[in-house]
Amino acid sequence: MVAAICFSFVVFGVLAPGVARSDGAPARITHIHGLYFGADGALHIAGHRGIVRYSNDHWTRLPGPAHDFAGFAAGRDVLYGSGHREAGSKNAGALGLKTSTDGGLTWSSNATLDGSDFHNIAIGYLSGAVYLLNETSSAQLPGPGIYGKKATSAPWRRAAMQGLVGEVKAIAVHPSEPGTVVVGTSSGLYLSRDAGDTFVLISGMQRVFAASFDRSGDAVWFGTYGRVAKLLRLDLKANFAVRELTLPPMQGDAVAHIAFDPSNEGEMAIATTLRNLFVSRNGGSNWVQVLHEGVPVK
Repeated sequence: MVAAICFSFVVFGVLAPGVARSDGAPARITHIHGLYFGADGALHIAGHRGIVRYSNDHWTRLPGPAHDFAGFAAGRDVLYGSGHREAGSKNAGALGLKTSTDGGLTWSSNATLDGSDFHNIAIGYLSGAVYLLNETSSAQLPGPGIYGKKATSAPWRRAAMQGLVGEVKAIAVHPSEPGTVVVGTSSGLYLSRDAGDTFVLISGMQRVFAASFDRSGDAVWFGTYGRVAKLLRLDLKANFAVRELTLPPMQGDAVAHIAFDPSNEGEMAIATTLRNLFVSRNGGSNWVQVLHEGVPVK
């Protein structure tokens, strides 16, 4: 059970009948390490071989480098990606932290973090404030921990992380408040209002594997796993009141990614550790499955 929640397995298959795809689209999604809605409202998945776009039962692989993304975050004006360079690249190895301002067609390297591999990246959709989890010491980032910066040109700053307990599983940044961050750990969900220097526990008792602010920033949605998977909504404006949402059947599975369409209220998507993908157009009241264990479904 634990292995199923912590790892994605590489498998191959054929496209389900009736589902359209371009010649460059995958027959099966082998990894999901990023999930976001583009400016056109289409859902995008970042994974093992670049970015795949889904819209109206049609799957296409975006042009541009097919990097092996292990960490990914999408803001209004910029994408952040980390992992390993695409197969056959002249410069093999870790990506460091790359940015794209043209929807993933081209990527520019952040030289100060080149060669590192970040699996947990988050960005404020409107503010552009970016945070990442650095798991090892390096010349660029002197120690492990959460680093952030409120603007592209600003230097990286290590957060003090006082009050944060447990292994970091997920980071989310408020869409318009650059210093407001939530972190999901093996101990629960924590909130910081000072760019990660101090945290308070706002929901405990269960491991948090996914977290995201909604469009307004008034609520945090997060996925937990105890004996069963749960999707919860925590209202930051109503004394941290928590409401549980109805999930599709998830035997031995858990929510790994949560995305909201910034241009369409109520439209959202969740991806799971076993590469199941569900879309809702009414704020999580009903779900439509579009991937089953990585295979597109009608």
